Amino acid sequence: MTYRKTCLAVIFLIAALSSPEAQSFRGNPVPVELPGPGSVETSLGSGDVAVIAVPADSRFITGLDIRIRPATDAVIAPGLFSVVVYAAVDAPATEGTVTIAGNRKARFPITSASSLPVVVSFSGAERQVVPAGTQLITDVDPKIGAIGVQIVPTAKGMSQELLDTVFSLRLAPVLRPKGGLIVHLGGDEDAIPQAVEVLEIKVDGRTVKPEVIQEFDPGIYRLTAHAGDYLSYTANVGIERGRVREETLIIRRPRATVRINVPSVAEVFWNGELISPSEISVESGEHTLLIRLGDFSLSKKVYLEPNGDYQLGVDLDILLKQN
Repeated sequence: MTYRKTCLAVIFLIAALSSPEAQSFRGNPVPVELPGPGSVETSLGSGDVAVIAVPADSRFITGLDIRIRPATDAVIAPGLFSVVVYAAVDAPATEGTVTIAGNRKARFPITSASSLPVVVSFSGAERQVVPAGTQLITDVDPKIGAIGVQIVPTAKGMSQELLDTVFSLRLAPVLRPKGGLIVHLGGDEDAIPQAVEVLEIKVDGRTVKPEVIQEFDPGIYRLTAHAGDYLSYTANVGIERGRVREETLIIRRPRATVRINVPSVAEVFWNGELISPSEISVESGEHTLLIRLGDFSLSKKVYLEPNGDYQLGVDLDILLKQN
């Protein structure tokens, strides 16, 4: 056994047997990012500490499901290793074995080579119903620091081979049976304030507000949005458990379509700008048209209705008619 491993074994043995109120411990921090729905797996050796940061917006997460097992087929005698779970962990951003601040919540001996299930329930969450044999830790506040999980040797005189045992750590969030929807507004920024005044967004008949997360049971819903001449939108949206679905509504200033049908030698000026004879989309309202055929030109002011469809032609005068 190396001197370092011997020292670590003594340190972890002392830590494992210390009181639950201890506010610091020694270990090598291993950052682990908690996923959304789904799971993540990592490996831990003796002294490694999985530092699990819960996302700031954890409205759908009520706890953690932790599964620990030896990463190899080695048979581990009961009582040689324990799992220690900490709350309010504040680990230094350094590598190697360091002193870590944290509040020890529980210690469980690893009694066999099979998986050890642990469920951490967050403060304010409904009481978790867990299968027999699952270790339950309650009232952990995820907003105060991270959660730490450490494997520690708990017996003296362990061989180098045992001290080198690697464990597999699988993490998954415990989720509420809800999902979320947030509707964003995009498009023409200067048109959004006017559109909001007449905007109505509904999901299966339920009115929702933009830029606010609304909770729904998982499923498929019908989203409709109307804002006068600024917007008309309909779509099916799927809500998944533990996820927030994002939808963006594109607000546009009211526009009209103009199809231009003039002789190929004609020049068409729209509000003083030369345009190519084709189909154009322009804002509704008043516009100035000028059509020039050689030395002959015609000028006229026209008013386009929102979402109107027009054809532009010339016959001794400018002709504009709505379809």
